[in-house]
Amino acid sequence: MRALVWHGGAELALEDLPDPVAGAGEVLFDIGMAGICGSDLHAYRGHPGPRQPPLVLGHEAVGTVAGMPGRYVVFPLVVCGTCAACRRGEENLCESRQLLGMHRAGVFAERTAVPRDTLLPVPDGLEDSRAALVEPLAVCLSALRPHALGPGRRLLVVGCGPLGLLTIHVALARGASVVA
Repeated sequence: MRALVWHGGAELALEDLPDPVAGAGEVLFDIGMAGICGSDLHAYRGHPGPRQPPLVLGHEAVGTVAGMPGRYVVFPLVVCGTCAACRRGEENLCESRQLLGMHRAGVFAERTAVPRDTLLPVPDGLEDSRAALVEPLAVCLSALRPHALGPGRRLLVVGCGPLGLLTIHVALARGASVVA
């Protein structure tokens, strides 16, 4: 399997790796298209956070699973489902949470092992290039709570990268005006 492996700093290499093995509750996710997030660039630019090389980066992707019909996007947060935070529905606070491309192999590869319950189906009419934006769009939707933004409200967007542009679209769709 081919994968883009980060070796620390600005060192990336396209390498042949063994196929991943799906663990209990996991499936092999065949990557059709992946997006590059600013957090992926952090590692490359010398701000790796908890990432340890060598590591396959990336967490925004659309793809398929052998034996399962259709295409899927992957929710990049992997949680235990049993700790107190998970039982309260606060999976983002899971005591053993892992993020694809940060704590475990990411999506800059031909395939990766992911928990089956992190896959969300993609509608047939949605192109892969748009489906790969589902995760960053979800970030924007989460940040712009519906009750806080609407007609008569104005939003300042500083930085018009992918998240900024998606935030502008969400704000305009909700009837707010935007300063960018």
